Amino acid sequence: MTILLIEYMDSKYRELLRMARGKTPNIHPLMSTGWFYKSMNLLAKSSTPDTQSTNIAQVAKVEGKESNKSQEVNTKANEVTERIKILDSLNVFGNEKLESESTFKFKGGELRKKTESAKNELLFDCMELHSILTALSQSLPEPNYRIKSSLLESLKDKEIKVMFITDAYKKLAVDSDVNPIELYFDPNVSELFSKMITAMKLDENNSHISALGFGDKEDKDLILSEIYHAKPKLIMTLGATSTNFLTGNTQRLKDTHGELRDAKLRPTMGELFNCKLMPLFSPSLLLTAPNMKKTAWTDMQKAMEYLNL
Repeated sequence: MTILLIEYMDSKYRELLRMARGKTPNIHPLMSTGWFYKSMNLLAKSSTPDTQSTNIAQVAKVEGKESNKSQEVNTKANEVTERIKILDSLNVFGNEKLESESTFKFKGGELRKKTESAKNELLFDCMELHSILTALSQSLPEPNYRIKSSLLESLKDKEIKVMFITDAYKKLAVDSDVNPIELYFDPNVSELFSKMITAMKLDENNSHISALGFGDKEDKDLILSEIYHAKPKLIMTLGATSTNFLTGNTQRLKDTHGELRDAKLRPTMGELFNCKLMPLFSPSLLLTAPNMKKTAWTDMQKAMEYLNL
């Protein structure tokens, strides 16, 4: 009996050994349990009571952070939901007020029906001429301001066919009487631009020129108010910056020059003003790239045809 038991144990030992060495595809439950128990034992031995409590605290801390993050996300989601509800209610209110009329005025503003044409409108706070002059007096040095104020005052007695818009004012070096065009261009460029105006059969009585701003300063309300008071039949932008500003896009000038397009100026107080706009190469560019003059002249002829000049 003893011998049989020993042989049985010996056969079981060899069987377990073969399984451990991977000679059979399945591991005996006893062996797998033993290895699992051993790995757990090693982990248990590597942790003292103090480190175990530290680990528990760290886990709790992480879980606490995750809980806080979850609460923050829920709070932000609730805030967004509340904003959406407010906007929706305002939308319903606005639609109700605009059912029977195109505009609903209230203290501090107004609601207006949105139309397809409104997408291309330039919205601005219209300034009176004296307010424009006051604002320019704070940004333009002498003699810039003196010459500019004279040009603005003369707008009241003119019927402007073309208003040219360039990028910026030039700072005049001395306080002397100069060609008004030198407010915007160097003397040699001003001479070329004067020839361009003459070629288009324009003069100081039916044309006007202005700029977006002075240096890196740009005031939308100032320039749009000036255009609004000039009420030109055609705006000609001189260069990419002024073109992009008034058209609201970033297309390259080489792709848009000479194109007639609608320009709509919508003051907060006043009537919508409509005219045409045509991008033109800046005379500064034409002076440095004479090969572009022929293209510019073709664009100028298109403008003349539109104005019956």
